[in-house]
Amino acid sequence: MTIWIVTTGNSDVILKNDKSWGSLYDEIRYDLECTEFASPLPVDPKDKSAGYTIPARVLGLVYEKQPDYYKSDLNFPLLDTYYQYFEDNNIKPERIIILLTDQTKIFKQDQIIYEKCPYWQDTCTLKPLLEWYLKDKFKSQPEFLEIIPINANKGIDNWNETLSLVEEAFCKLDYNSLKPVYVSHQAGTPAISSAVQFVSLVDSRKLSF
Repeated sequence: MTIWIVTTGNSDVILKNDKSWGSLYDEIRYDLECTEFASPLPVDPKDKSAGYTIPARVLGLVYEKQPDYYKSDLNFPLLDTYYQYFEDNNIKPERIIILLTDQTKIFKQDQIIYEKCPYWQDTCTLKPLLEWYLKDKFKSQPEFLEIIPINANKGIDNWNETLSLVEEAFCKLDYNSLKPVYVSHQAGTPAISSAVQFVSLVDSRKLSF
């Protein structure tokens, strides 16, 4: 069984355009602790066709109950690259494991009222969007592991804490030791990327790309 483990980051799901954002965002805007996400930022100010970014947690909350808009509104640039790699090399992952982040336990109310708080960049709410994409492309039901820091002031940008959390998450995995494991660690914070890469290098069966 070939396994693919992939990290996720704040820009792994983006908007193709901003046509639907205003109306969909308004449906949940006042349910959020911060309401400063009305205007998506262009990926390239000189090229609107490159798409728009919104903090991952907000994007997931807005679209989680809007599946009819997934295909028309959402783009998955990094996952598209991975998918093409597998296609070109005739590799069919039989098990896909996605690492998500959730820092709910380490940020207080007076912190998350600000749009720049790292809380809003967590990827946990992207689960239904990623699930839709991966089932459509790979015809496989993905599994999800959440990286959840619990110590104040030690979020997913803290190298030592993140390494411990990633090691803990990987220990939960059960897989055939004789089969290859592909690890895509480019997405996420530098601490997560490095932690996943470090843990992967401990086992020569894991192939990073």
